[in-house]
Amino acid sequence: MSSNTRALIANVEVENLEDAVPLCQDLAGDAEVRRFPHRELGLAPR
Repeated sequence: MSSNTRALIANVEVENLEDAVPLCQDLAGDAEVRRFPHRELGLAPR
């Protein structure tokens, strides 16, 4: 069975943004996970 999935969006709630970084890294695989500023937060997308 082959897969045609090219991207996936996951909405995950965490208590602390620091907890989101390892999760994003796991989900991103080989892609780099970086923080970016948004208002007073430093967000960490894929």
